[in-house]
Amino acid sequence: MKLSWTVEELVEHFTLQADEREFLGLNNPHNHLGKAILLKVFQYEGRFPQEKDELSEVIIEFVAQQLYLLPEVWSDYQWDESRMREHRQQIRKWLGFRRASVEDQKEVSEWVVNDVLPDEFRMPHLREIVYQYLHLHQLAPPSEEQVERLINSALHQYQSNFFQQTYEKLSQVSRMRLRNLLSEASSWTEQMSGYPLLHEMKLGPGSADVKHIHRVCERLIYLQAVD
Repeated sequence: MKLSWTVEELVEHFTLQADEREFLGLNNPHNHLGKAILLKVFQYEGRFPQEKDELSEVIIEFVAQQLYLLPEVWSDYQWDESRMREHRQQIRKWLGFRRASVEDQKEVSEWVVNDVLPDEFRMPHLREIVYQYLHLHQLAPPSEEQVERLINSALHQYQSNFFQQTYEKLSQVSRMRLRNLLSEASSWTEQMSGYPLLHEMKLGPGSADVKHIHRVCERLIYLQAVD
């Protein structure tokens, strides 16, 4: 979560409404503030904070002022204790969310493979998209580590599918030439200082003399022959 907020953003995203105040009920000061902050953060991000210190002080102060509490009582809110877990459960239920099951995570992964990865590969954007999807479907997300594994699994599946589909479109001749590109057993490779073909293709052009120009031309001729 970002650390810098304007007054307008705080008012828009972290103002406690009348029904939310009623939901909070009566608690001792630190639990009252803790529950309120968890509620507003979950509404904003679609997930609970992973660490207590990831929240901006201005958010804590803004919510505390609405409850007529000192922001310092936040330090007394017990993180990862039974009371906090109870608060999370109450918030999910009140907002109509449920925990994302293994089957839900499988469906999200398939959605990422089929609908997201053809257009987006950047990890920060993928994380944001997954959290938006979970929030839209009223699914409380798993841990950050599980979301990361879900995205990495989807990436692996998408790449495997892409490579397999690409391979199936190639002719037998193209497949053979690509295999040769990865082999260092051909006479052509031996003429190229003993490097495997793929390694040779990745080398720089070298100096601008006849020898290196001829070598680069041979690479291009071979690559053109692959297709």
